[in-house]
Amino acid sequence: MIALLAAVALAGPEVVVLKSDTLEEYAAPVEAFRAYFDAPVYDIRGDRGKASGIVAHLEEREPRLIFALGAKAAYVAVHELPDIPVVYAMVAEPERYGLTGERVTGVEMAVPPAEVLAQFKLFNPEVERIGVILSDGNERAMVARSIATATQLGYRVIVRRVESPREVRRAFAGLREQVDALWLLPDSVIITPTIFHFLRDGCQRAGLPVLAYSRTLVEAGALMGLTPDPTQVGEQAAELVMRISGGTPPGELPPMMPSQPLVVVNQEALEATLGELDPVLLDFVDVMIEPGRR
Repeated sequence: MIALLAAVALAGPEVVVLKSDTLEEYAAPVEAFRAYFDAPVYDIRGDRGKASGIVAHLEEREPRLIFALGAKAAYVAVHELPDIPVVYAMVAEPERYGLTGERVTGVEMAVPPAEVLAQFKLFNPEVERIGVILSDGNERAMVARSIATATQLGYRVIVRRVESPREVRRAFAGLREQVDALWLLPDSVIITPTIFHFLRDGCQRAGLPVLAYSRTLVEAGALMGLTPDPTQVGEQAAELVMRISGGTPPGELPPMMPSQPLVVVNQEALEATLGELDPVLLDFVDVMIEPGRR
């Protein structure tokens, strides 16, 4: 498979890589992608002025495809370079940034909820009631799908809606006695540093495990989460580019789910909520976040 991809890559169109910022998490996808495409890398560095300069350069260069890493890069590529096909990756909520249409596809960050919950159950077999706190305006398909999947798998999901971040404390106070775990789902109103730290500390005091949707949140103190393997993300993006190179329009290629996601566990949260862990379960952990990584 790798040899075939490499052979196709040699005959493929000019591709460029556009990064949102200089972040460690982008290094592995870029390296994996560039094993198939000797693509120049442009870094927005989170700066609007820098992005404008890169857009002007790419308009002049006219690459035939952009591999965009991160929400800022993907947004710029899709909305400011409207004639160039885009393959995105490392974007938590693609629909929020308008990453749809006939010339757009990518690699999703969201691991299928059934897979997330299956791994969570291995570590927390006694959990029957899962709490979720969401803002009133959060009607995202991924969130609804996650709640529906948990219900189908036999969990009782208790959802509390809030109108503003100020209501989270009251919602959690009423929720913590009713649930066995808290599930943090994507919500830009709820998931802020201040609120996350409050929920994390409150759950640890109550002995409630916290299931999160990103490695960043696990590193910050959530118990566990499933995240894409960065190297696999780069390889999946390369595969999409190969197919587009072969004549398949991007709009006919549905975004790919992460292959071989990583189980990430926070050791400190593990000890605080579950105590000792069966050593056999450690075989299911791909990344253990050790104390001091916050």
